[in-house]
Amino acid sequence: MKRILLKSFGLMAGMAMGCFEKPTPVYGVPDTGYMDADDDGWPAGEDCDDEDPAVNPEAEEICDDAIDNDCDGDEDADDPDCAA
Repeated sequence: MKRILLKSFGLMAGMAMGCFEKPTPVYGVPDTGYMDADDDGWPAGEDCDDEDPAVNPEAEEICDDAIDNDCDGDEDADDPDCAA
């Protein structure tokens, strides 16, 4: 019982003093505070499709693909960028 308490205390003391490093994400990239699954430079909160690197707020709208390429909330015929 005494050993368990000493081990628990040592673990808690190490955690309190910051002796344990934060785990590195699976991909081996340090944690930057945001996720970017498609590596296009736009974090998931700003990228409307974080699975496709061609879709992000700076992308050009392609007017016949039924995708909101530039993340403005409009796609194709509804997008002012595609008005003819």
